[in-house]
Amino acid sequence: MLRHPTRGLFVVDTGVPRAFRDDPAASGVGWLVRRELHLEKMVFHAPLGDWLAQQRGPLAGVFLTHLHIDHIAGMPDVPAGTAIYAGPGETDYRAMVHLALAGSVDGLLEGHAAIGEWQFRADADGEFAGVLDIFGDGMVFALHVPGHTPGSTAYVVRTPTGPMLLVGDTSHTRWGWENSVEPVEFTQDHEANAASLARLRVLAKRHPKLTIRLGHQP
Repeated sequence: MLRHPTRGLFVVDTGVPRAFRDDPAASGVGWLVRRELHLEKMVFHAPLGDWLAQQRGPLAGVFLTHLHIDHIAGMPDVPAGTAIYAGPGETDYRAMVHLALAGSVDGLLEGHAAIGEWQFRADADGEFAGVLDIFGDGMVFALHVPGHTPGSTAYVVRTPTGPMLLVGDTSHTRWGWENSVEPVEFTQDHEANAASLARLRVLAKRHPKLTIRLGHQP
């Protein structure tokens, strides 16, 4: 969750929807995918809809790290008309391994506005594939880190307790981050993913006060 002092409330990726808990058939996810997700084993602490209902002010936007189903599952709880953003080429990406999930991805996005594409600029330091100061005030930066998917995006956020790096699935586990190992399954380009991960690790070493948040672990 990001609460910008003037722009409002944003989320990075979407968690899970209320429907996963209350009515899985209405979630927009196909029955076969629901079966493979093992929803019956999930522990629901706060589906996105419940969490949004407790916030002050409306949701201003969704910043996606990438479009894999486990990162957009909460889209049914995102109010229609909310701005949604992802990295370049992300909405066009359909690898053969993802064909079985394409219908569920489309179902989760149904009824929402077209996804906006980050207009990255060249990195002046030449480290990342692209960089964008989202609000133009140095509060939130998007970093293009292709590999896991073509448009994979990491985010650097200035918070009251210090800067934070939201890695997404460029590295999704603590072990992978500490050992420079990219995700194996569902990664489109392992060489590019490894290079992007190395760049993020260099950034973290340069800024030791940076708090790291990974795709699938604290």
